[in-house]
Amino acid sequence: MKYLLIGLISFSAVAANIHLEPFDQAKLEYLMQRIPGTLDKTETQEKFVRKYSSFLGKAFTIKCEGDHYEGSPISSNVSCTLTVPDEAAMVNGEYALNITDEKVVERLFKGIPEGITTKKMYSLERIGTKFRYVFVCQKDNCKINFGTFKPEET
Repeated sequence: MKYLLIGLISFSAVAANIHLEPFDQAKLEYLMQRIPGTLDKTETQEKFVRKYSSFLGKAFTIKCEGDHYEGSPISSNVSCTLTVPDEAAMVNGEYALNITDEKVVERLFKGIPEGITTKKMYSLERIGTKFRYVFVCQKDNCKINFGTFKPEET
């Protein structure tokens, strides 16, 4: 299996430890909050609520935990893992998944906030970023790409 730790990436096919932008960490955890049925449990601490969520699909799984202060929908501390089975095809350092499972597509479509007939969510892709993800969903399928890349030199 290949693993992605938000903040640290370790693929068996790519021996690299790559930092992921804090903004992308919060954005992925926020998506998890919006996908129906992903909240596993909450723990109330003295000054915050820690939310644990997971999305378990055949093509990939995401598990996150985030600390939410004063009822904020955006977490202050985030830790997420993304697991992809070995069968996923990696081309030029990027995985491309086409999800057609009706229930999985429906949950992702509901969770992604941007768009009406096509819903899209992108990672922060600024110069120097070494990891990205892209979710593009329609009612009948979702295309998900993620991976490491070298920014083009100009």
